[in-house]
Order: sequence, then structure tokens, then C-alpha cells
Amino acid sequence: MLRPLFLLCTSALLLGTLAASVVAAGDGTGGTAAPLLTREKLYDIVFVGEREAWVAGYPGILLHTVDGGSSFIRVSAGTDDAVYALAFPEPGRGFAVGRGGLILATLDGGRTWSRRETGTGEHLFSIAFADQRRGVAVGSFGTVARTADGGATWTVTTLE
Repeated sequence: MLRPLFLLCTSALLLGTLAASVVAAGDGTGGTAAPLLTREKLYDIVFVGEREAWVAGYPGILLHTVDGGSSFIRVSAGTDDAVYALAFPEPGRGFAVGRGGLILATLDGGRTWSRRETGTGEHLFSIAFADQRRGVAVGSFGTVARTADGGATWTVTTLE
């Protein structure tokens, strides 16, 4: 029970100190200093290793650390929409959900992200995977998006 509490506290500390340590992804040389603006909001952090984590936010924020939060690289999400939550069902393969039915996927450890069609305009606030193939995202007005093929396709239903 202490490990989840430790991760929650660590997550809060990382999110609270991000503004001073973000660099912009650019020419592959580490980027340039690019502090977060006060209007930008951070919504989720997920650890994918002992010292590696991803952060989601608005507008279209995806931040990546491989040094336990000492520094972050800003990665292009290809959108200005809010990114609310992240999940990595296996190393190198991850998903992000957000505003207007947004689902983004990476198959290369986060270097590139591409949009997956959901057929819904409802906001998606959370995503989780039971295993490498079966995942669920949930959102506004009882919206549930499911995948059974590792995130290649999504089926959207609404809870009654």
C-alpha cells in the first residue's frame, strides 16, 4: 500500500516542479529552454519505468522524462486539444486521450504520435488497458471507447 502512495506523492512533486525543467523537442540535440506558460495545465502523469514518465496536459502537452523528473522534453502531440490521460500497455506503445474524442497512439516509444478515429466528439478523461490488446477509455456523458486489437480500432458506446 505504501508504493501507490509513494508514486502519488512523487507524481505530485514532479508535476509541481515541471515549469522550471521543460525543454522543447526540436533538432534532436536536447532542445532549448521552454518553460511552461501559466495558462498551460497538466492533467496526468504515468510512469513507464523506474525513471521514465510521461505527462499530459493542455494545450496538446506531452512531456517526457527519462531521468526521474530532473528534466523533461516536450514532444509534439500534433494537436492543441487538451490531453487528459495516458496509458502504456507495453514498453514503447502508448495511448493518450483527450478533448473531443481524441485518442493518440505511439508505437515508437513516444517519438511520434498519431490520431486514432473514435467516431465521438465527447471528451475522454481516462484510459486503461487490461492487457496488451484490451483497453477502455471513458469520458463525458457515459462515453466508453473500447479496443480489442491493441488500439488499432475503437468502438464507442454510451452507458445508460
